[in-house]
Amino acid sequence: MDFVIIPIHFKNSGLFREIFDITMEINRGKLLFPLIIMGLIFGLVGNSAVYADRDSSSAPVEQVYEDVDGDEFKYKGSLKDNQPHGPGMGSYTNGNKYVGEYKNGKKHGQGVYTWANGDKYAGEFSGGMEHGEGTYTWAEGNKYVGKFKENNPIGGWIYWPAGGKAWSYKDSKGNWIYK
Repeated sequence: MDFVIIPIHFKNSGLFREIFDITMEINRGKLLFPLIIMGLIFGLVGNSAVYADRDSSSAPVEQVYEDVDGDEFKYKGSLKDNQPHGPGMGSYTNGNKYVGEYKNGKKHGQGVYTWANGDKYAGEFSGGMEHGEGTYTWAEGNKYVGKFKENNPIGGWIYWPAGGKAWSYKDSKGNWIYK
């Protein structure tokens, strides 16, 4: 079994029709235990995963690419013009991982980026960067929920595992400001 993440592209026919269309696009397998979070369907596919990408006619591939920071990653997913495009997975040589949508070779749309140290960002990406609404969770349990602009938290809540929260953001020097 393979783990698969498929973005939901809402149509006039509604969510249930969309899920039906997506499951019909998965070859040689059946979507098991679907879970919908932030516009993505998470689930298991028996035998092998085939990504449902309506914008690309290519079958999933596995190749090595470079992200916007110059870090190499092994990509598994659909291509458009020989670039990652649509839903896919990227495994970096340093142990970091990304699962979500790509556009023109960059992380774009909904996705989850996990660092080797256990930190995780789940939310929106644009142009390869954390951009839009998202949640950053540190390995020790602290969590920031709010807006990001070009990888920088620009306003949201920090929650501490022991309790409590504070409105926060990072200033232009990268320092956390709490209010």
